[in-house]
Amino acid sequence: MKIPQYVIPCNSLFYALLTVEHILISCIDIDIILQNFYTASILKDLFHNIHPKRIISFIHAIGLTNKL
Repeated sequence: MKIPQYVIPCNSLFYALLTVEHILISCIDIDIILQNFYTASILKDLFHNIHPKRIISFIHAIGLTNKL
């Protein structure tokens, strides 16, 4: 399955309100892509149970690496 490359304009929040938790866990606009990489409900679970390469791959898939 090819994952679309997008830049996040989150339709549910203003840019100023985007947080690490929102992008990595709860953004409904990119949830379908997120499900291809991991499932976690809180940041602690994400960083303790998911390999960092999966997180980086997700960040790349949503186009956020171009914005860092």
